[in-house]
Amino acid sequence: AVSGSGSTRTVTISAISGDGTLGISIAPGTTIDLAGNPAPGAGPGTIFTVDNSPPTISIGNPSVSSTKTGPVTYTVIYADASFNACTLAAANITLNKTGTATGTVAVSGTGTSRTVTISTISGEGSLGISIAAGTASDLLGNSAPAAGPSTTFSVDSLAPTVTIGAPSLAATSSGPVTYAVTYADANLSSSSLSAANITLNKSG
Repeated sequence: AVSGSGSTRTVTISAISGDGTLGISIAPGTTIDLAGNPAPGAGPGTIFTVDNSPPTISIGNPSVSSTKTGPVTYTVIYADASFNACTLAAANITLNKTGTATGTVAVSGTGTSRTVTISTISGEGSLGISIAAGTASDLLGNSAPAAGPSTTFSVDSLAPTVTIGAPSLAATSSGPVTYAVTYADANLSSSSLSAANITLNKSG
């Protein structure tokens, strides 16, 4: 819209939306002097930025895929060309739980990077995080959306089970006799069983 009088006019741009830049140019012939000389075109004028996009949030993978007690960390990154401030705190984080798994949440860091640490972990199941909306803003007042759920990690406080099968022979004079030893655990890592770990229980 254009307003004003005399030799001064005000060009007002309203109902602005989207993202990018805006500026103006003026067509020739918008004024004339007493001698009949028309004004030339003018512009482009200095542009200004239009920003309606909020800061983005990315939650990294957990520092480990499985743990008994922790701590486990997540890196949270905010991104915005006009980033202003981050207010992320433990109260803004939901701990996504399955089973009996639980833990305590803390937040550290500055600028656009934060570290979410889950400690005092216990129980059985899995844990992950989600972040509430409004934990950061840009210079135009756009507020960060919610983020998550993150990738989870498993919480395992139960030891592997060990099962010894029946001997391959019920009686023998010289053998050999074998036993099948089976380990069971959803998060089984490795077995180091060797002859030194076995006691031969004797009678007679």
